[in-house]
Amino acid sequence: MVSPKFLTTKSILLVDGNNLLLRILFAKNRGGSLQTQPELIQDCAMIFMHQIILCVKKYNCERVYVMFDNGGSLRKKAIFEEYKKNRPNQASSGSLAAFNDPNTDLFCNLKDKTINLCRLFNLPVIHEYGIEADDIIGIATEELSKLGKQVILLSNDSDFLQLLPMGQVVCSIPYKKEDVDFPAFPKYFS
Repeated sequence: MVSPKFLTTKSILLVDGNNLLLRILFAKNRGGSLQTQPELIQDCAMIFMHQIILCVKKYNCERVYVMFDNGGSLRKKAIFEEYKKNRPNQASSGSLAAFNDPNTDLFCNLKDKTINLCRLFNLPVIHEYGIEADDIIGIATEELSKLGKQVILLSNDSDFLQLLPMGQVVCSIPYKKEDVDFPAFPKYFS
């Protein structure tokens, strides 16, 4: 069997698009915004791209892949019908619903704008119906780690910390301004 070899030692950046966008929108809109919806969408999309640029520079990444959710996990819902049904109804949260519920017009418009912006910069965007971004990121991390590639995960989702033991994996968590690798894992929780 032939073992693939990478031509460079540069890292690969995997971006959890929905998670990062929701956190940016939440932070940008906290306390009420004086911006119009199109201005807010444009600012959030630009901050999203800025976060990617910061990671690419910091970790010398040669490739970037952006993953978005598109319809949730059909596999997980088939296994457990109540999957994610325990989450509170975002519509009942009043003004919070505009940026907490990924099904609102605001978030859908922001996601579309961000996907178009990623494509303008030739960043591959993966958003398949019925597969969550988390699952795609998990599989990609596992496969790239097996090949000895360093993987940077850009997300505020602490679920990705379970991927750290796979090898050269770093979780870049913008909300906490923290980067966590396997040796730093115990310190992160202390």
